[in-house]
Amino acid sequence: MDTEYPLERLSQDKWLAMFETTGFLGMPKDWPIGQEPTTDWAQLYRGHDRDHMTGMSWTTSLKCARWFADRDKKGRPQTYVFVVTAPLGSVLANFPNRLEQEIVVDPRRLIGAYAPVEFEKRPR
Repeated sequence: MDTEYPLERLSQDKWLAMFETTGFLGMPKDWPIGQEPTTDWAQLYRGHDRDHMTGMSWTTSLKCARWFADRDKKGRPQTYVFVVTAPLGSVLANFPNRLEQEIVVDPRRLIGAYAPVEFEKRPR
């Protein structure tokens, strides 16, 4: 299965059901990069267009989110970096050792609005 655009293969509901069955994936003692394991929330970033700002894959790295916003694999017109607060209970998986510093979340459990960090059009 292609992991680049997982929601093109299965619906978000199916992914969430699989995560609920398997439980947390990753290394909890490393939760998340740059924060102590006892932290019960994290500030996460996502680089994408407005139509995909509520996805499941986020990062703890603003730099990484900017990279995702800047890439243009699918010809997205205008992209942003979004920031959100993720309570520990929303985290389904943590992959801190990957360059993406990816945190997979249940978007239904995120706190607050999906606030754009940057409003300007990202260069192509």
